[in-house]
Amino acid sequence: MSKENLGEKLRRLRLENHLPLRKVAAALDIDIAILSKMERGERKLTKRIVQQLAKIYNHDPEDLEIHYLGQLIFDEVGEEDLALKGMMVAEEQIRYKALQKNKDSELVKFMEKPTPVERVKDVQNAISNIREFIRGATPEIFANNIQLQSAVLFKFIVIGEAIRNIDDTILNKYQYPWHIPKSFLDFIIHYEHNIKTERIYSAVNDLGELEMVMKQILQNEF
Repeated sequence: MSKENLGEKLRRLRLENHLPLRKVAAALDIDIAILSKMERGERKLTKRIVQQLAKIYNHDPEDLEIHYLGQLIFDEVGEEDLALKGMMVAEEQIRYKALQKNKDSELVKFMEKPTPVERVKDVQNAISNIREFIRGATPEIFANNIQLQSAVLFKFIVIGEAIRNIDDTILNKYQYPWHIPKSFLDFIIHYEHNIKTERIYSAVNDLGELEMVMKQILQNEF
């Protein structure tokens, strides 16, 4: 762990770059004496100057900003007896804040209304999922596998819901009985226990035309 303070680190970087004080001070548009005091820790640096120095010294700006923040904390509480314990509390608060910010961001993303393109892709993905689920399953196997039936029905719900939310001005351009997936959605939701397994299995085999139309919509409309 480096024991350099920020000023010492900046002085070292300046010397490594073979830059005299006057040249760096001129680039920063500050007095040489001020820069000298900054390097000796007799004058506080600003975030803007630290960012400028990172460019002048061709140094990782994140590294210097971390040292800058560390110096701010040390200058404020470095000589306090309980400084380390206080920093541990601060660290927990920072972590919690970052976690909440990430959760809020994910929630906003989750709550955003899907775009028409995303709706079409939802249908395509659901069809692919259904085909994957049903692969190798005969009508008899399907009829005796409740989990498989539920998985397929859920994907039909996704299809119906997505199509229901695609603008009719788009759908009506294409010859397809759009009322069927919409009606099937309502039937699944309200009469799931009355759906015959052979009807579900048959519907799986009817997805080819819908898949082709979705591909056309994606190519022509977006």
